[in-house]
Amino acid sequence: MDFKTAIDANLYLLYNNSKLGGGTLNILVSLQSNKPIYEQIKSQIVSLILEKELKPFDQLPSIRQLSTTLQVGIITTKRAYEDLVRDGVLISKMGKGYYVSDMKLDSVKSLHTKELISQLKALKPLIQNTGMSLDELQALLRKLMEEA
Repeated sequence: MDFKTAIDANLYLLYNNSKLGGGTLNILVSLQSNKPIYEQIKSQIVSLILEKELKPFDQLPSIRQLSTTLQVGIITTKRAYEDLVRDGVLISKMGKGYYVSDMKLDSVKSLHTKELISQLKALKPLIQNTGMSLDELQALLRKLMEEA
């Protein structure tokens, strides 16, 4: 394992917010990913919301705190947070920080769909490398859905 891989495997954020009864917010960024770091942060925050690890009105770490812990630039974290505010996922309160918004059911469904599309795009090269036809892929998906 080279030095970059060793560092790459250890960029986690464990965030304890005692105001909200404590808890841990796990975010992992990969320096070797083709996905920009701000996109990795965004998609993981969205995933935490969809998995109900983050609930409406939960406070997120400050931009500076998240940047320092993940060892990424402040501008990178700020871009991720601002994109999530623009998308209606987070609320920014001047001088107080960033909070999970109270999204409606349609917004949550839209968020699920965007996340699904993002994950499918990440899988596209693997799917193409298997040489599976669309029919074979649909059959595989049907089988997976029946198992769940």
